[in-house]
Amino acid sequence: MPQDSCSCDGDSPLLKGALQLEHAPALEVQEGRKEFSVKRSTERRCTREVAMPLVNAAAFVLLAAALLGQVSGTAYRAGWHPRPSLRAPTPSTENAEPSGNAALWISPRADPKPPKGWFRMVELLDQTSAHVAKQGHRAVSSIDRTPLTIREALLEITVGKLNPAPLSITYDDMHGLWGGLTLTIRGDGNVEQKAVKEEAGTPSLVSRDSILKLVRLLLKEKAWEQREPQRAAKSDESRARLVIQYGEQRSEIWEWYNDLDKTQRLGKVRALMKKIASK
Repeated sequence: MPQDSCSCDGDSPLLKGALQLEHAPALEVQEGRKEFSVKRSTERRCTREVAMPLVNAAAFVLLAAALLGQVSGTAYRAGWHPRPSLRAPTPSTENAEPSGNAALWISPRADPKPPKGWFRMVELLDQTSAHVAKQGHRAVSSIDRTPLTIREALLEITVGKLNPAPLSITYDDMHGLWGGLTLTIRGDGNVEQKAVKEEAGTPSLVSRDSILKLVRLLLKEKAWEQREPQRAAKSDESRARLVIQYGEQRSEIWEWYNDLDKTQRLGKVRALMKKIASK
């Protein structure tokens, strides 16, 4: 009995159709994945193309705000608020010098407001600048400190570690009956002189070199040490005193006036002081 015959060749249209129907769900899934992948890639590319200009614009805005905030922060701290102007300069004002409160504003007509936190940054910078200036002032003013003793003051003046301006040196042998000389030389060169029944030159400003020469003599003679023993004065005796003062430190010594030429101590100091203090 004849049977229906069919071709089992792989190129048969019937076989291809059956295979397509059998694998149709899998093919649809694969096609869907491809479309989703392509779509997602396209969305990412579009997002980057849109987002990057926005990021760049935001960075530019923040930079401009910081620059404008630097000027406006200074203006607000100073207590004045200039109104901005976008008008073009006129020939009469184009070359004019800016006034003390003038500022160039490239912004809309509104009171400029610095970014949030800018005032704190300015405050910290001001504190840092003040601290640095204070430390620098301390370093420069270290020569104005008060020494512990007169000897220390004289030593540091000679080596340039101490300002000589507060120094005061006074020789005094004034007597109520016989007169005498009172002569003061200050570290800044000023001279005060009072002479009664004694010849004295016209006072003049003492140079720095002469003051240093006098200071070295005081160090050599240890002019802060009292060497003459204490005793009652005789009828024809009077005292010659030497006072050295620097700030709160003070020393005072004395010798008998009639012994100045013999001791050659306060006599040397008096001779040099008279020489450098007169024209």
